[in-house]
Amino acid sequence: MRIEELRDDDIGQQGFAVCLQGQEEPEEIVKITYPDYVNRAFDFTIQSIEQIEKSEDKVRSGNIDISAISLWFLSIESYINSILKITCVANKVDFRNHAGKTMEGRISTTLEILGKDKRAFYRSGIFAKLKDYMTFRNEIFHDRTYLKPLQFRNTSFCSIPYMANIVDSMQSAIIAFEIFYAFQHVIPKVDLMPDIFVQKDDSFGFLKYSLVYNEFLSPYFVSVLKKHNLTSGLKLNPIEHRITESVFFDNIRIIGLIKKESPQGKTAIACRSESNLKHESYKKLQDKLNINPCMFKIPNMNR
Repeated sequence: MRIEELRDDDIGQQGFAVCLQGQEEPEEIVKITYPDYVNRAFDFTIQSIEQIEKSEDKVRSGNIDISAISLWFLSIESYINSILKITCVANKVDFRNHAGKTMEGRISTTLEILGKDKRAFYRSGIFAKLKDYMTFRNEIFHDRTYLKPLQFRNTSFCSIPYMANIVDSMQSAIIAFEIFYAFQHVIPKVDLMPDIFVQKDDSFGFLKYSLVYNEFLSPYFVSVLKKHNLTSGLKLNPIEHRITESVFFDNIRIIGLIKKESPQGKTAIACRSESNLKHESYKKLQDKLNINPCMFKIPNMNR
C-alpha cells in the first residue's frame, strides 16, 4: 500500500460530541488536536532537559528547543480554538466567522460568548505573559532575528529568540499550563486539561498535564540545573486562575470521545526482519566527506 494512505489511520483521534437541547444525536463532533500537540511539546522539552543532564565536559544547551517552543504555542492555539469551536456549534454559529481573528480576538470572543468577565482574566497576569509569548514566537516564525533585541517584561524569554534554550521551552510550558488551567472546567462535566502519555512497565496510561508538570517536569528541570551547579531566574510556579463553569452550556451535553479502532485497510503490517538501513545510507554520505580523522570542517559559505 502507499504510505500516504496511513494518514487516514485516525485511531486515537479525540473529540467532543455537542448535543443540543432535546437532541439524542450530536449536532456535531468537534475533533481536537491539542492533546497530540501537547504530548509532542512535552516530549521535546523532556529531551532538551535530558541533553543537559547527560552533558559531559561542557553543558549542552540542547538543540530542539525551537521545536518545543513552537509546539507549546501550537498547543495553546489549538486549545483555544477547540473551546471556541465547541461554543460555536452550541451557539449555531460558523467557526469560520472567527477563524481569521488573532489569538487575542479568539480568547476575547470565547469569554464573551461564555459570559465570563474578561477583566478578571486579564488582571490575572496570564494574558500579559501570553502576549510576550506571541511576540517571541512571531520573531522566530518570521525570522526577524537580530533586527533588534527584544525586552520582555512579564516572562523570561530570550531577548534574541533564535538563541532560545531550555529556559524558553520551560517558560512556554508554564504559559501553556496557565491557559489550560484557566479554561479547564469552563464546560460543565468536561475536563479540558490535556492528558500526558505515561508508560509503565509493559503498559501505559495518561495523567493530567497539571499533575505531570508539578510532579515531574518542573522538579526534573530543577534537579538537572542543580546537578551542573546552574541556576535560573525563571518563575516555575504557574499562575492558577480558574474560570468557572459557564451557564451558557446549561441544557447542552458535551461528551468526550476517542476513536478506538483504525479504519479498515488503513494499516500496514511491519516487516520484522532486523535491518540497519540508516547506517548503510549514512555511510555512503560519510564517504563523500574528504577529511582527516583528527580534524573537522566548518560550513563552506563561499564559492
